[in-house]
Amino acid sequence: MRLRWVGPVVWCLLSLHGFYSTGHQTTFPTLPWSAAFVGRVETGAGGTLAPALLVLLHTFSGHLLLGLLLPLLPLAPLTLGAILPTLRKKK
Repeated sequence: MRLRWVGPVVWCLLSLHGFYSTGHQTTFPTLPWSAAFVGRVETGAGGTLAPALLVLLHTFSGHLLLGLLLPLLPLAPLTLGAILPTLRKKK
């Protein structure tokens, strides 16, 4: 089985499309700082690690989700070939 480069390239372009189609931009003033304080109670104490992680998660969630689903690229043709044998190439 050979994995072609078309799949991963399209996968990367899809993650970039997901980044921009959800309204993100690549400038500092447009960072979603409101995402840092979702679900946090103002206690006066607390670190900056959790808000920073929330901002990063909000900004790069499309990249992370597609990165977790990346193993589906080699598995999808095998699964479709097993489910629908008429799609297999005949030698």
